[in-house]
Amino acid sequence: MNFSPKEPDSKEYFGFSYENELASLPGVTITGATWEIVQVGAQNDETDPAPSLMKSGNTVINGANVLQFIIGGVDLVQYCFSCEATLSDGQVLPKSATCWVRTACRRA
Repeated sequence: MNFSPKEPDSKEYFGFSYENELASLPGVTITGATWEIVQVGAQNDETDPAPSLMKSGNTVINGANVLQFIIGGVDLVQYCFSCEATLSDGQVLPKSATCWVRTACRRA
C-alpha cells in the first residue's frame, strides 16, 4: 500500500483501517496501537536523521481506524509508516504503507 505524497510543510492525519479484520471478529475492538516511521528510500542521496519526529501527538483510535498526525519530513525521502493495532482479544495486527515527501513542483 502507498499513501499519496505529502508536502514537507504539511501537517495531516494518516491512518489505517481495520474494518475488514474487525468485521469477522464480533465484539472485538482496537484497544491500543503504535506507529513507527523509518526511511526506506530517497532521491539524490537525501537522508532523514530522525524520521520518528514526524509523529506528532498521540495515536488516535476511532472505531476501526487508527490515525497518526504526521508533520514535516525531508523533501525527496520515502518513508514507511507502520502501525500495529492491539485488539481486545489479544491479537496484534500490523499494517504498513510507504509515503514520499515531495514539494508540489516535484510531483510531475
